[in-house]
Amino acid sequence: MTQGLAGLTSMPLLSVVTPTLNQAAFLEETLDSVAQQDYPRIEHIVVDGGSTDGTVEILRTWEQAHGLIWLSEPDNGMYDAVNKGLSMASGDLLTYLNSDDTWFPWTVRTAVTALTAAPSAAFVFGDVLNFDDVAGTGAIGFYPATPSGAFRRTGRLGQPGVVWRRSAQDVIGLFDDSLRYAGDTDFFVRLASRFGGARVDEVLAREREYPTRASQAMAREVAAEIAVIRHRQGTPVSPRRAAAHRLQDRLGNAVRHRVAVARYLASARPADSGRAGGWQHFRACGAFRVERAAMAASIIPAVGRPYERYVHRAVAP
Repeated sequence: MTQGLAGLTSMPLLSVVTPTLNQAAFLEETLDSVAQQDYPRIEHIVVDGGSTDGTVEILRTWEQAHGLIWLSEPDNGMYDAVNKGLSMASGDLLTYLNSDDTWFPWTVRTAVTALTAAPSAAFVFGDVLNFDDVAGTGAIGFYPATPSGAFRRTGRLGQPGVVWRRSAQDVIGLFDDSLRYAGDTDFFVRLASRFGGARVDEVLAREREYPTRASQAMAREVAAEIAVIRHRQGTPVSPRRAAAHRLQDRLGNAVRHRVAVARYLASARPADSGRAGGWQHFRACGAFRVERAAMAASIIPAVGRPYERYVHRAVAP
């Protein structure tokens, strides 16, 4: 069905910023995942830090074919690039998507629908599939049901599955570009400390797992920056206190994982039941297969592993 012009203009514009540097191997898949959204009003801005691997040629092609907005120049790191893009953005709704991550076709419409249904929420967030393309396996990263006090301290949200309102960003400011690895944590802590958010029970993005990904390769540096962020929030960062927080976070994550998996398993509805459970788009997409037994085993204490890789790429018939 063709959407009338009046209907299109009444829908909020979402601006997505993609920071990138020498990731031509992944970039086109990310660009395509934005282009394939089933939501019609998206502005895509790519900010390249001066790549030398063919990225600029890709961006020129996508500008001509899809109206992509982009610039390429040296920057002071990923969050400086994100801030440049956000400063160029026109949308009332904002987000960023790294050039090694991808969205699902339903991501933007699901997020916008959730924000429309919750006018008091400044941001919306969902779950993220962590997936290793080489191994062909992954797991769903489940995130907090609400931005609780524990969340405000740890800032754990699936970054590519978060969309926020420009009006909230105008209050809290842009990303702290003095941070190299945990700027999203700092931003989400500030956002959740000031405003309420709405969760959707859906997988909204896929994070690509590979050994050189910054969050995996620089785990110590990430932890050090999160300690700095906690200090800003008034949380002591003595070695003893830091160790206590790590234990608290580990236990909290284990509990949250078990609750979320139980909800996921219980939410499946037969197609003829007339009741739609959660994560329906992901369940129906056909691109991934969830081993329910392995997923269920992951929540059994002393038996399952919380991060059992129970999601597999679906095999074409």
